[in-house]
Amino acid sequence: MIQDEPTAGRPPARAPRHEGSRDLAMLTRANHEMRSPLSVILGVFELLENSPGLAPAEAPFVELGHDAALDLLAQADALRLYSALQRDLITLEPEPVEVAPLARDHLEAACAGLDVDIDPSTGDNVRAHCDSGYLGVVLTALCRQLSLGLPSRAARPHLVVEAHRDGDRAAVVEVRRADAEAPAAQAAEPAGDLAVTLDNAYRLVALMGGSILLDVDAGYLALRLPQAG
Repeated sequence: MIQDEPTAGRPPARAPRHEGSRDLAMLTRANHEMRSPLSVILGVFELLENSPGLAPAEAPFVELGHDAALDLLAQADALRLYSALQRDLITLEPEPVEVAPLARDHLEAACAGLDVDIDPSTGDNVRAHCDSGYLGVVLTALCRQLSLGLPSRAARPHLVVEAHRDGDRAAVVEVRRADAEAPAAQAAEPAGDLAVTLDNAYRLVALMGGSILLDVDAGYLALRLPQAG
């Protein structure tokens, strides 16, 4: 009979991956040149450690499955994450091989309610590149936190999208609350206004690339898209 080799001296086997983390949908990376302690990432680690079946990966990475990311980021850590993003203390980077195939469905699911979850009373900006689905998870978590105390979904305002050219460099789509004043400076006359939900706006960016500026104080989003052709 062939016996198993002794396991003495071998590193312990990793614990089974939690059901919600089998399909990696987000990879959170701490910036190695942070100007502040790793309080945000450590907070995420704490949440993971307190969640049965979930275990943090080796530093400086935190692996979150799609459902786990939505659940964990929707908790108190979203506000710390929001604050760190504002001050450029951390960067969030998706793992391209794993995330890219899930980006479209991920965005559709994560951003479905963003058109009504922006609190205009909160200042400062959040800026990130929308090159994969992780942005939808982050902004969903932020908006869940920022929207506390807002009226019911049916009573919240719709959004307006204004599309125009920013010279010859890029097309610009400005998504703002219908009850908010348009930005004072316009690079060009708007090509047209469309009442849309933000999941459609994010889907456009997800397909075309570009970046997004969420200004929760003014209540609008500015999306910078690459020039077609």
